[in-house]
Amino acid sequence: MTVDFKQLKNKLHRSAIVQRQKASASKDRTVRINATLLLTVLVVSVWYVVHVNALATKGYTIKALERKITELKSDQERLQIENIEAGSLSSIQKRIEPLRLVAGNRIDYIAVSQPVAVLR
Repeated sequence: MTVDFKQLKNKLHRSAIVQRQKASASKDRTVRINATLLLTVLVVSVWYVVHVNALATKGYTIKALERKITELKSDQERLQIENIEAGSLSSIQKRIEPLRLVAGNRIDYIAVSQPVAVLR
């Protein structure tokens, strides 16, 4: 049996080339998978930061609105008290004194038996 060293060398050479191509293809696939995973992690991270920032901003807005509600309720209570004080009899009498009005002692009402209309 004769061994053709040249053919054997070519077969070994082709086999080594195929193995290198498979290893290169496997390495390319691994690089693509890693790049895809890295991109996915980056996108999710950016989305997370934006989402958390939006929630924090809404939280600050809600707190500001709650403070405004508290201020408005306080103002409303103060204005209601001022309204009640302004409508009290003693307050009205104090405001009437400078006008020098005369108090009416006797009030006479007119009783009309039939409806009356005026022509112009």
